[in-house]
Amino acid sequence: MGQQDTPYNEDYYRTGGYADLNTGLTGQYFWARRFYAGLVRRYCKPGGRVLEVGCGLGHVLARLQDSYEAYGIDISAYAVDQARIHAPRATAEVLAVEDIGQYGREFFDAMIAVHVFEHLEQPADVAKICFDALRPGGVMIMATPNLAAPLKARKGDRWFGYTDPTHISMKVPDAWLAMLRGVGFGVKRAFGDGMWDVPYVPVIPAILQLPIVGFPAIVQTLCGIPMIPVGLSESLIAVVQKPRARGESA
Repeated sequence: MGQQDTPYNEDYYRTGGYADLNTGLTGQYFWARRFYAGLVRRYCKPGGRVLEVGCGLGHVLARLQDSYEAYGIDISAYAVDQARIHAPRATAEVLAVEDIGQYGREFFDAMIAVHVFEHLEQPADVAKICFDALRPGGVMIMATPNLAAPLKARKGDRWFGYTDPTHISMKVPDAWLAMLRGVGFGVKRAFGDGMWDVPYVPVIPAILQLPIVGFPAIVQTLCGIPMIPVGLSESLIAVVQKPRARGESA
């Protein structure tokens, strides 16, 4: 898909879920990006090469650029322009995920793909490309909507996984994990992000519901320790690892 016909243009980032994006301390977006950057630090030593697949506006890259040799790719030229502003010490470029191989085999120590795989027509093929681009022992952190989310039925068409028409690959968590294992990854950890897609009850304002149903997500995000079961979450977060080379220590 060329830049001229990609749906992820400036209008995509100025409408829908990004229209009223709160990047400040009071926004979920800020704390989520802080949490995902923290996961990279938890599973990858400083100084390594880290690729953010689908880097979007670059707010995760901005948190990684001083500790890693950070790279970001996105098919949106608008997003990459923003990422270069927010993370000037990272290398951000317009590139399709299918072309990650141009960096070379076993180039990266870690990858992170936050809500990317659900946008892909052939997610298993891309998972294999990511596997090949990681060094032995390298990790990939991926997040994707949980098609088995416990309150999805209550939300119906308003569930966040359904509101974006570019979500073309949706699976239950077991299917995603089987796909990742199928290309060679071992699953180090699978957990969730809690219940945050308020409102779940129409008569109660969302601002009142979030501190109650979202309390576990708030705790996990603040402390940075994965602890929420996938079965109580809107998303699957998986940390997967390419097998280490024989004789390589952890």
